[in-house]
Amino acid sequence: MTTTDDVITCWSISKSIQLARLEQFLSYAQAVARAQQFYTARDVLLEAAAHVSIEDPRLHLSLGQVALALYDSELLQEVKTFLRFFKLESWERRLNQIAQSHQSD
Repeated sequence: MTTTDDVITCWSISKSIQLARLEQFLSYAQAVARAQQFYTARDVLLEAAAHVSIEDPRLHLSLGQVALALYDSELLQEVKTFLRFFKLESWERRLNQIAQSHQSD
C-alpha cells in the first residue's frame, strides 16, 4: 500500500467482510432461537462478539433476549453493563421493554 486510497480500499474490504460475517452469525442465532435452541443461540452470539464484532448493539440485544429466555440473570446483567458502558441507552431501554412485555423480537 502506497497511498491513502490503498489504505481506505483495504479497510473498506475488511469492514465489508466483517459486516457480512456478523450478519451470518446474527441470522443463524435468530433462526436457532426461533427454534427454541437458546443455548446454541447464546454460544453463536458469544462467538460473534469475541471473533467478529463486539461493538454492534444488535448482537448484545439478541444476547439479552436469549438471556431472558434462559433466565440467565448473569448474562443479562453483562449485556446491560455493555450497553451502558458504550452509552447505548436506547438499546438498553428496548431490552428492558422486551423483558417487561415478555415478548422478544
